[in-house]
Amino acid sequence: MLTLAQPQARKFFVNVPTAFTWIFWLFKPILPEATLKKMKVAGSGPRAIGKELLPLVEPKELPQRYGGEAENPF
Repeated sequence: MLTLAQPQARKFFVNVPTAFTWIFWLFKPILPEATLKKMKVAGSGPRAIGKELLPLVEPKELPQRYGGEAENPF
């Protein structure tokens, strides 16, 4: 029942510490496939983040710090 209540949006984790990436890979084998399809560790830096997000987000909407063309709001 809990699985049915979860939103279907994808989650991208950006600029996370290396330790988080290790923890994610540690728990990956026990997470349901449906959950894994919704989660992605995109890495750090504009090149790595842009590679994951630009196929889904217009470059003009994605901030430059994430590999897009939008002015950084801060």
